[in-house]
Parts: sequence; structure tokens; C-alpha cells
Amino acid sequence: MDAMGREWQCGTVQVDFNLPTNFGLEYIDSDQSRKKPIMLHLAIYGSIERFFGIILEHFKGHLPFWLAPVQVRVLTITDQQTAYANGVIKALRDAGIRVELDESGDQISAKIRRAQVEKLPWMVVIGQKEVDQQTVTLRHTDGKQEFGVTLDALVKRAVELNAY
Repeated sequence: MDAMGREWQCGTVQVDFNLPTNFGLEYIDSDQSRKKPIMLHLAIYGSIERFFGIILEHFKGHLPFWLAPVQVRVLTITDQQTAYANGVIKALRDAGIRVELDESGDQISAKIRRAQVEKLPWMVVIGQKEVDQQTVTLRHTDGKQEFGVTLDALVKRAVELNAY
């Protein structure tokens, strides 16, 4: 059942009487007579595609933290924060979090907008203030921000969310 109340079928096993005829398939039975087989189809790949379609539609593209291919994107205000950002990325990766750095030369507003459009669960914004205080600003897709989050607290919360 998806978020709109519709039922979807994912896995299918089908009995096919026509394809063996179309392919000219035959076998020799124990009485030495020629017989046409019955074909069984197991639709696994179509099921996986339907499953992903259902999941994306159910969450309206906002995948839960544990399921998102990229869970965190680190956004620096200037290139001067890159070294600190790489330390944040290393700590998150070491904890098993899927994280990437936006290395574009775009302004921070464009970086945030891109991450929002991509529906990433978390954006970690790092400016000079965060470097000086050894913290980060955690920004959620809905625009909510948490200032002064320590690296330990960030990693702990990410690991907790990833455990579902």
C-alpha cells in the first residue's frame, strides 16, 4: 500500500502457455512423444523497479536518513573551511555514514538549494564561525537549522538515525 492508499504488486510468478509455442520449444516425454513445456516466469527485476518506484512515491522523494544514497552533504561557505570539512567528512564516514562534499565554487545559497532539490536528509554548513568553534550548522531539507552542533553530537545522531 503506498501513501495514496493504492495497492501495488511487487513480486510475481507467472505461468505462460504461449511463449513456449512462440519459441518453438519442445521436450521428449518418457513415452518418446514430443510435448510443449509450460514456462514459469519469476519477475524479480521488474519487481525491484516497481519497489523503488513505490518507495520514492511513498516518501515523495524524501527518503529516510537510513535509506538515502547520500545521507549528508557538507557545504562550505568558502574554500578556507575545506580542511575542517574534510575532518567532518572523515568522522562521518568512519561511522558508516554516506557523506559527500560540495566542492563547487557556488555561493552557499546555491549549494543549499541544490541539496534541497536533491532532497538530501542533512546539509552540514561550515563557515569560519563553525571552524573557530569546532562545530557545524545542521540544516534539514525543510529549512530547519541547528547551530553550534558539535562533531561528536552530529556523528552520534547520524549513527542513531542510520540504525533503523
